[in-house]
Amino acid sequence: FADIGLAFERGNQFRLSFAFKGNFADTTKLKKSDPPQRVSKGNLDHNSEEFMISALNVFKNDEIFLQGGSSDEDQIDISVSQSKYSNQVMAVGRTARVLSQLSTDSLEKININIMNGDIETSSFSIPNLNFKKALDFDIAVNELIKKSNIESKSSEQKYLNHEFRPTVNFPEFFWSMSPALKHHIGGPEAFYLGQLWWRVNTNIKFFLLSEVND
Repeated sequence: FADIGLAFERGNQFRLSFAFKGNFADTTKLKKSDPPQRVSKGNLDHNSEEFMISALNVFKNDEIFLQGGSSDEDQIDISVSQSKYSNQVMAVGRTARVLSQLSTDSLEKININIMNGDIETSSFSIPNLNFKKALDFDIAVNELIKKSNIESKSSEQKYLNHEFRPTVNFPEFFWSMSPALKHHIGGPEAFYLGQLWWRVNTNIKFFLLSEVND
């Protein structure tokens, strides 16, 4: 858990060092409560624009951003981007949960395309009926996985051909500010060196490159 060292150096200096260690691969030591958000069950037609707008607004609460979507009689195909979840499967599960709860039973298949920037990295196809059963613990998650499909075709950017694509009003301006601290103990110049400042970050997006290329 910890290492402590004591040394006599250069004939006239003492050095004390300490280090704390841990196995952060053990998730039982790092518990974070982040339950799925509650979504009021709706009976929206997944072929309607109202459904897409409702999904877009609910996704925002999970920091999942809808890039576009298309639908037909029994399935929906959407593209989303996110940076909140390092576990991609969790991001897909949160996305599918929202779509499943907002729709009627006429939605049979949910297709989710995960994007990193403007690049589609993977696509998941999930049977909605089996997904609902998994949420109700009527079937095991392993059974749902067997009935689902995962593929990766980075050459196909489906979001460019989606029927529904949210409109972005450019330029977009983002900013944040916070205190920051930098310090160092045991340097050759002094025992302790520290710096405290107020940090302001700004970001301006003028246009979407893929739109210009079109």
